[in-house]
Amino acid sequence: MRSNNHIITCSYNSIYLLLISIIMTSIDFGISTKMILYPVCAILSIILFIQNNKIKRKSFLGVELAYLMLIVTSLLRFTQYTYDLLSQVIMFILAIFPFIFISKMYINIKWLNYIVIICFLISNLNRFNGLSLTPKSFLNSDIGIESPMLAYIFPLFMIFWMNRNNKRMILVNLFIIIIAGKRIALLSSIIILLMNVFNVFTRNNSKDEIKLLFSIVIILINISYLIFSYFFALGYFDDFIYEQIGVSSNFLTQGRQSRYEYILNTLMNRNNLGMIFLFGIGLGNTNGILEVEMGHSLRIHNDISKLFYESGFLFFILFFILFYKKATYITLPYLLYVNMLYLTDNALIYVPVIFSLILFLHSEELSKEGIKVYT
Repeated sequence: MRSNNHIITCSYNSIYLLLISIIMTSIDFGISTKMILYPVCAILSIILFIQNNKIKRKSFLGVELAYLMLIVTSLLRFTQYTYDLLSQVIMFILAIFPFIFISKMYINIKWLNYIVIICFLISNLNRFNGLSLTPKSFLNSDIGIESPMLAYIFPLFMIFWMNRNNKRMILVNLFIIIIAGKRIALLSSIIILLMNVFNVFTRNNSKDEIKLLFSIVIILINISYLIFSYFFALGYFDDFIYEQIGVSSNFLTQGRQSRYEYILNTLMNRNNLGMIFLFGIGLGNTNGILEVEMGHSLRIHNDISKLFYESGFLFFILFFILFYKKATYITLPYLLYVNMLYLTDNALIYVPVIFSLILFLHSEELSKEGIKVYT
């Protein structure tokens, strides 16, 4: 009987490994998100429900609470319903829903890491000849390879091995991050590694008073970046950037500055500016503003500003309070890394990134309970 149960458990875990690999890698193979990612997330949720028979979660991670808050508050805004709002709500639901049944999903992270590395190499086989790792190539974000999604996920693997002091796997993932072509992912990874070297993530920093102070500091940093984005959009740093680097602000940010400026000007001209400041214009609706200007769907590439414009200042603050609510010295590096992605990208709505973040946080929880998740 025990042997049969072991076979069934191994079969389930093999299926989970396959489905999670698909969730992480499908976009890098150029497969449509709606064609494969959404169905696979739904299938994973169904299988987990079948294995567990019922919902067994008694509490939620801070990240899950933050996204649940965005889902609920967005669905309550009946007057702001748009295709973009409903589309992003669906993304959030698919990313977090499988973890309602997480109690028996034990994943071998080492095997998952190997599979994802192999998929990355296969998806970029025809690009390695053009690989250029010069400073100019990194500045122009043109090294010959640019992973659309895995570049953001490998740093999560790196942090996982950093927490276990596995130098070989840290270096393997760091090498992949370097050649994956995403500047913010590489910069964020280096910052996390340096913070680890200087013992920022230690048991001594897990006391409630320190955690509270750290959370307040992080929220203030996000608010400061929001203010910086405002002045950056208005061109206050244009001359300085050109004098120091020799390129325009818009070129350096790959067209992001013009997007920030247009959204800001559009919102500033509206009559209900006070309500927008407090409650935002609704999830996803910055996409619609950019579509009117550019003629096709675009994203802002600044999740800090996006969160503020779409959800308002009150929910902006609440999101980050919840996001860091249950952080520990083990999980904090994951949260800080993803927070850094929010500065210049659209990671807030990337289903594979949200899914992977929660997966690693749960894996750390299981590991803390003595359950092996990587050997």
